[in-house]
Amino acid sequence: MPMPRKRTSARPLPELSPQSLFSNKRPAHSWRLDCELITPMYGGGTVTRTVDLGLPFRPTAIRGQLRFWWRLLRRLDAKTSKETPEQRFQAERAIWGGLGDAETLAKSRVLVRLIKMPSLTERNLQPAQEKQVNKAGKLVPRWAAGVNDYALFPAQEQSEDKDDKVPAASVLMPGPTTVLRVTLVGALKGEGKFEEVRTEDRQEIERAIRWWATFGGFGGRTRRGAGAIAAQLDGKHVCVTAEEVAQQGLALHLGPTEDNAEAAWNFALKAMKEYRHGAKIGKSPWPEADSIRDLTNQTGRSSRHPARIAFPRAAFGLPIITHFKDQKLGDPVDTELKPSGDDRERMASPIILRPIALTPGTFRAGLLCLPADHLKSLSLDLRETKGSKKLIGTFGPTEWWPEGEAARRKKANDIGPMQRTNQHDVLAGFVSHFKSAGSRQGTTTVPDARRGGTSNIRGPAQPSALPSKTAPKPEAPEETRECQVLRLSPNGRCLEAKIDTKLTVLAAASDFDALLDRVSEDVRQRIKSGKTSGKWRVTFVNKKLTKVEPIS
Repeated sequence: MPMPRKRTSARPLPELSPQSLFSNKRPAHSWRLDCELITPMYGGGTVTRTVDLGLPFRPTAIRGQLRFWWRLLRRLDAKTSKETPEQRFQAERAIWGGLGDAETLAKSRVLVRLIKMPSLTERNLQPAQEKQVNKAGKLVPRWAAGVNDYALFPAQEQSEDKDDKVPAASVLMPGPTTVLRVTLVGALKGEGKFEEVRTEDRQEIERAIRWWATFGGFGGRTRRGAGAIAAQLDGKHVCVTAEEVAQQGLALHLGPTEDNAEAAWNFALKAMKEYRHGAKIGKSPWPEADSIRDLTNQTGRSSRHPARIAFPRAAFGLPIITHFKDQKLGDPVDTELKPSGDDRERMASPIILRPIALTPGTFRAGLLCLPADHLKSLSLDLRETKGSKKLIGTFGPTEWWPEGEAARRKKANDIGPMQRTNQHDVLAGFVSHFKSAGSRQGTTTVPDARRGGTSNIRGPAQPSALPSKTAPKPEAPEETRECQVLRLSPNGRCLEAKIDTKLTVLAAASDFDALLDRVSEDVRQRIKSGKTSGKWRVTFVNKKLTKVEPIS
């Protein structure tokens, strides 16, 4: 029989005053960020080229982008620009954390949480390309409506040969919203004790949030505007102004005012495509291809670019893959231009292009130029892309593009896009081209009454005018077409129709869902049930489907 346990006197309960309960609470400051996706999002999941419907917006990736903007702005800010690299490293580590041993390991004091997740299904995804029948009766990939082929070219169908094809990636179409909570906690100053959040730290984190919301985004290809967002920070619309950008020693250039993000995005990328690639047909105005022909002694074409050997477009970002379509006629095999060194594969572009949400519902194409001083010390490797990846050549900082204004001017005068902009720096040349493209669209510079600066608007110059209130855009004309075989695609992701015997995608799922809210109940049920035989009339405004009605 077990002996009874000896009763001990009860311990006194701890004091439960509010002061004692919250004496060790860690000081913190939080921000609420409401985000709406305004351009298609590419990738962002744990699998390459894949959108994770369960967690499309990853907190760890967002925190990484916030850290990038914090680091950049800390380096540019006049108050902290004179810090030594070691001082800046320690300041970054104190807020964002870093690796180390048991004594030096530091945790991040910036926490990112999703407090509202969008409810997503396969219908929110759209294959970047879909098979359509061409005039010859063959199935060929065509870019889907609302998907910019220049920004999202990595999402296209990929193939090493005809029998080994990787289908086009699906992108998350605009529309989904999410709410983020970003929290900065106080630093640990002893066991169980914490410092108050410093005003300087809070201001720097808030600045990083605003710059990321204006110039960053979700997923991949954000520097070309994919995954862009419009956001509200603690209930106020977020938009970093050109004046704020200038205060950091950078430049923000804006295109014409648009009433939708897609139009502003397309304007920015069209300008880049015009400058960086030139005409669709004919020989490239740039010297890279002929430079590779010279280096490999494989000159399949007789014409020779006078500016060779040069690789000026490396400044736009690396790697650059060059494909020669006339290899059977003596052209080189495909090559890859990348930063020198076995451990370096990529270099991010210093150019950011994306739609800027000036106010809710008002957008402009934005071009932000980041610091590019790293180009002065950049060396390049040129390799074959297949087999042993043979090294063709290595080029020092002054070999891929010359040093000195006179030498650069001489090269630039032989390169059409640079000669037309009268610039010997390839990035400055693009800025000039972007601004001239805006001028052709009717952009003018007028005083901005809000900040005493200048702002570009569409239409004639009006002194002291505000962009969207005193200079409204004329309504875009409607385009009406007749079609047959109106139907949902087999995967339910888009609305298709046969127009002039060609099967065409009319709208992606996100646009189609909004359209269904505006049509009659009879039309809605017919489309959803697939009972859409007969003729239909469809109406577009700015290439967006706005109306669907049967022809009796």
